[in-house]
This record gives sequence, C-alpha cells and structure tokens, in this order.
Amino acid sequence: MFDINYDLRMKLKYTFLLLFISASLFSQRSGNVKQGKEWSKDGSLFGAKSFIFKDILGTSEEVKKFAIIPLYAASSEELTTVFYNAEEMDKNGVVFCFYGSYWNDSGVLYTEYGYKNLDEKKALMFLNKIQDVIDSNEDFLKDEKNINNLFFDFEDISVLIYHEGGIKLRLYWGNFDSTWDEKAFYWTKKRFEREL
Repeated sequence: MFDINYDLRMKLKYTFLLLFISASLFSQRSGNVKQGKEWSKDGSLFGAKSFIFKDILGTSEEVKKFAIIPLYAASSEELTTVFYNAEEMDKNGVVFCFYGSYWNDSGVLYTEYGYKNLDEKKALMFLNKIQDVIDSNEDFLKDEKNINNLFFDFEDISVLIYHEGGIKLRLYWGNFDSTWDEKAFYWTKKRFEREL
C-alpha cells in the first residue's frame, strides 16, 4: 500500500525541481545579446574608442594620442555620449553611441549599435539648438503634457521633443529611436562645455 503523504511530497519535490530547472534554462542570456546597463556607459566607451581612432582620426603608423571621456548615459540605456580630444591632431567633438535590441525576420533577438560623430563646432550647434528650442517653447510643451510636440532635423538626426513628467527628447538616427531625458541632455551639454 502506498503512503499518500509520501507520494504528495515526492510530486511536490519533482514539481519544484522542474520549475527550478525551467527557470534556470529560460533566464540565461545569449552571449551575443547585452542587456540593460551592462551595455550603457562601459560598452559605449569600449566601442567608441575603436570608432574614434579608426573612423574619425584615421589609423596611422605614427603613434597618436587622444583622450575619451564619457559624458552621460541616458536612463533609457539607448544612448550614451562621449567626448573625444586629439589635441595634436586638432580634433575633438562628441560621439553619440546608440544602442538597441531588435528582432530579425526569423524572430531572433539581436543587438545593434552605431556611432554618430559631431565635431566640436557641430556638437555645440546641435546642443545649443536643442536648448534654444526647449527654452523658446517651454509654455507650449508644458501646456498640454505629452500632447504638444516639437521636431526638427539636424544633419541626419531627427529630434522629437515633448513633455512627459519632464522634457523628453527622442533622437532618430538610422534604425535607432533613442530616448534622451532632460537630465541626460543637460549633463551632456554641461560636461561637454566644461571639457572645452
């Protein structure tokens, strides 16, 4: 004769064991996909270094120097800004490091990143234009929160500005649609100006 309590305990043990195994299997991350802040500042800095010396400064057989300083990572984790300065080459500016996760046609999640360079002059123009647009339209934005919107293009970046618990900016560049909150914008601008 079977002990009913023993059978019930065994069934519960196996159920919990199966739940634990399935949770472990499905919670693992693919090695090719970076999640959350794991990418944000450190990953942007790592990738931006290669982009700056290969695509902006150009490779060289001579030893060249440059500095790179992270300015700010947006809380959305989709955009980080870094300042670069190659004094001896007289080149500096801001690199916008875009990051996003997307699904391909086969339903597989993949990570995409891209880097947009604005030299010192263009970066100042871009950041000042955003500030001017916000300042001159503050009443319009706050009048109907999350209803009133502003937009403009700067080179190949489209900017959408609205108010939703504070000023929000969305930068559209290539495949990227990155949210940039007011705090991230403010600190990027302030730190960039300080570095200059």
